[in-house]
Amino acid sequence: MTYYNSIRENELCFGYKINAEQYRALVKYIYDSLDLHEGKPILVETDAQYDDADAFYEAKGAYSMFYSCNTWTNNALKKADMPAGVWATLDKGILSHYRK
Repeated sequence: MTYYNSIRENELCFGYKINAEQYRALVKYIYDSLDLHEGKPILVETDAQYDDADAFYEAKGAYSMFYSCNTWTNNALKKADMPAGVWATLDKGILSHYRK
């Protein structure tokens, strides 16, 4: 996870308006995906970061060539009734639904 103070739209980052129900569905999907300790996500202490604003958390399931971060994201979008691909292991399977 990368934390941003502000986000600038570009060819890989799109604004998309969602309603409160979709937002709640996304939050629930994320929360349900995490391993928890006393109801809180478990931060992974690691030096394997993309930059200083990244954080990694213990989660359910396992990463593989058939289940990537893009697959997880695509599934989250489906749960929130948002545009999503049938299956997405690459970012293009998601981003193609949001191109301007």
